[in-house]
Amino acid sequence: MAFTRSLKVLAKMHGAFFEYYPTGGQDRSLLADTVFTNSTLYSLVEFKDTTEKFISEKQKKQRVLAVCKAIFDKNAMRNLHDSCHFIAGDDPKTSEQVMFIYRHAICNRQVFSKDAEKNLPFLAPQANTASKLFLHEYASDVFSTKPRFALSVDEFTAYLEMLVETTTNGRKKLEVCLVASSINDQNRCVSARFDNITELHNWAIDHIYPSPPGTVSKSKWHNGQDDLGL
Repeated sequence: MAFTRSLKVLAKMHGAFFEYYPTGGQDRSLLADTVFTNSTLYSLVEFKDTTEKFISEKQKKQRVLAVCKAIFDKNAMRNLHDSCHFIAGDDPKTSEQVMFIYRHAICNRQVFSKDAEKNLPFLAPQANTASKLFLHEYASDVFSTKPRFALSVDEFTAYLEMLVETTTNGRKKLEVCLVASSINDQNRCVSARFDNITELHNWAIDHIYPSPPGTVSKSKWHNGQDDLGL
């Protein structure tokens, strides 16, 4: 994936760490297909080929509108959302890789333009293009000492719980399948799956994330997905 390859390059330029985890087909409840991390903080990202295809999110109408309304109504959820939940794609004119806060790109009447939707009070008249982040700008932020666009494990978990409760209309608790790469005892490549971000984070501290200075890593490899060229 071009975005993740670019972020691995940018991480090296910043002397930082970057990893990503597919959400294992949980797009229905998370409205995103990948989790980004710098090993301590996390972001949630939905990918499209180009920004012109953002409008396809209207195909998830019921879930997306529920999230737009919840974000509009709840300050706490909105604050967390604006710090971690993005939609990304190539600019169709320049091919530059760009990101937007999800609600700024999707929760508007350009995406939801039918008569029954246009007057919904929680939809903005149009997309907020001022929130556009070029990928190098996002990288400069998340690889800095005080990122604005990523959350701690506890904050990220709190947001995911609110998100899943909203997209499932309260029918499900947090059910997330996050997938990482690992090596088994026979030195064969395997996928490691986790039901929540805390389990993944604790596993990754031992298996993927950089060890604190002065300690020896327990990992068989530094970075599974990097070594595999993914």
